[in-house]
Amino acid sequence: EKSTMFMPEEKNYLIGLFDDQSLRETYRARLYPEMIRFLERMEERELVEAYLRQAPIRLCTREARTYLMEELIAYREYDKAYEYVKEYGVGQLSPAKLASLCSYEIEAYEMEEDDFLINLASYVFLHGKYDNAVLAYLEKYYGGTTKNLKRLWRACYAFEIDSFELEERLLVQMLYTTEFVDNVEQVYESYCAHGGISLVREAYLCYFSYIYLVKQTVVPNHIFPEIMQRICEEKEVPDVCCLALLNYFAEENEWSEEKIKVTMGILENYVNRGMYFAFYRRFPEKIKHYFQIYDKIFLEYRTFSDRRVLLHYRTDNEEQFVTEEMPEVFGGIYVKTFTVFFGESIEYYITEEGEDGLKVVESEQIVGREAGGRDDSRYELLNTMLFVRTLGDNERLRELMISYERREKENELLFRMI
Repeated sequence: EKSTMFMPEEKNYLIGLFDDQSLRETYRARLYPEMIRFLERMEERELVEAYLRQAPIRLCTREARTYLMEELIAYREYDKAYEYVKEYGVGQLSPAKLASLCSYEIEAYEMEEDDFLINLASYVFLHGKYDNAVLAYLEKYYGGTTKNLKRLWRACYAFEIDSFELEERLLVQMLYTTEFVDNVEQVYESYCAHGGISLVREAYLCYFSYIYLVKQTVVPNHIFPEIMQRICEEKEVPDVCCLALLNYFAEENEWSEEKIKVTMGILENYVNRGMYFAFYRRFPEKIKHYFQIYDKIFLEYRTFSDRRVLLHYRTDNEEQFVTEEMPEVFGGIYVKTFTVFFGESIEYYITEEGEDGLKVVESEQIVGREAGGRDDSRYELLNTMLFVRTLGDNERLRELMISYERREKENELLFRMI
C-alpha cells in the first residue's frame, strides 16, 4: 500500500524532521511505516535501506513492527530481521518472507544445528514455503510428528534431495510410536535403496508381520517377498515374520512348488514346537497330510498376552463341560486342537480372567466336516464311514469297513516287524 500521508515536495522537510534529535522517539516510531512507504514511492532505495537499519522496532506497534520486519527481509537486511524474529517471534509475518530469511540464515550458519532455526524452518515448511536449503536443513535435523516427517520426505523426494537420514528417523519413529503413515512402503524402499541398515529393516518387517499376524491388520504386501527372500537365503528370520509369511500364503491361496517347499520347511519347526494356528487348515492337502493335521480343527481365541483363558467344552455324549486352560501359542493367540468326525459336534464357551473375574467372551459350536478328503488316511476312512452310514448306503459302508480293517491289520503287522 502506497503512502498518501506525505507529498513529494515534502521529502527534504521529512528527512530533516526524522533527523531532528529533539523529535520524540515514540512519535518517530509511529511515523516510521509511512516514511518508508513514502520513500519507496519516491524510489529512494538507499534512503529506505538506511532508515530501515535504524528503525525503532521496539517502540512500534505490532502491526508496524510486522511491516518493518518484512521490509528488512525484502531489502535483504537479514541479520537485523533475524534478530527481531528471534526476539518477537514470527507473529503475522509472511511465510514467504520468512522462508527467504530462513534460507539465508541456514547458509550463514553453514548448516550447523540451531534449535531456533530448526523451528523457523519447520514453520515455513508447514506453511508450504520452502526451497532446497530449507528442505536439506530439515532433512538433517527435523524431528516432528510422524505425519509431518512423511510430508517432509515427500517434499525432499520431489526436490531430489538425499533423504537417507530422514528416512531412517521416520521409520524408527513410526515403529517406536506405532503411528502408521500411508504409503510407508515408498519410504522403506527408498531407504533400502540408499543402503539402509539391517537392524531397521528387520524391525520394519517384524512390526508389520506382528500387526498382520496378531492384530489381523492390512499391511503392505511388499514385506512378504522380502521375508521369503531372507528365508531362501538361509538368513535368520524371527518367528513373527515366518508365521506371518505362512498366514499370507494361506490367505493368498496361490500355491507354487516354491511356496509349498518354503512352507514345509518353515512349518516343520513350528509343528515340532507344538505351535498350531487356525490358518493351517487352509494349506494344500499335501502339506496337511505330510504334517498329519488334515484331521485337526484349531480353535483360536485372540486377546492380550499373558492372560488366563479357559475353554469349557463338551461333546454330544457328555452332559458336563470339561474345563481346560487354553495355551498361548504366540502374541496373545490362544489355541486348542480338536479332532472331530462327521456328525460329531462340540459345544464350547471361552472365559477370560480380568479385573472383575472370569467373563464369558465367546460361545459357539464346532461341527465335524463332511467327508470328501483323501481316502488313504485312517481319519478319512472313519469320517467317510460315518457319512455313508448317515446316507444309508450299506454296500459302500461295507466296502469302507473292509478297507479299514485291512489297513489296521497292515499297520499291526508293520509295527510288529519293527
